[in-house]
Amino acid sequence: MAGEAKERLSIELIARDRLSSVMKRAGANVAAFSKKAGASLLALATGPVVRLIAAFSGFAAIAGATTQAREFSLAMTEVQTIAGATAPELERLRQGVLDLAVANGENEKILGKGLYQTISSGITDASDALVVMEASQRLAIAGLAETSQAVDLVTSALNAPIG
Repeated sequence: MAGEAKERLSIELIARDRLSSVMKRAGANVAAFSKKAGASLLALATGPVVRLIAAFSGFAAIAGATTQAREFSLAMTEVQTIAGATAPELERLRQGVLDLAVANGENEKILGKGLYQTISSGITDASDALVVMEASQRLAIAGLAETSQAVDLVTSALNAPIG
């Protein structure tokens, strides 16, 4: 397990080192865009248009949250079908995915599907699966990749024959 942690750390450090200049440029572009967008929004922020937009946004947020909750539930149902986990283990997996989503701003459905991918690769212990998911999510963030791509990379590396 120490070798895996060392390898995981090495992968993360290399990815972060290569992406630092890209992230700095992206940050500058985001700041410039935010400044321009803020001025445009200020010009629009008057009267009934604002109330209409606010009302629509509220309805859209409720609909989006409902859809997201349903999709996460379906993703966790898929996990349940292959995990062979007890109810407490399944709850720990569900809570672990939610914690990762909150910690890194990732969509719960995407992480649920990543957990399914992790378990289907043969990592069936709940604690190990969550460790792999956390490492994969960090790799995805550092490498500007999709979580599913990072899960595939990490699980392939863990399952690769040595020698």
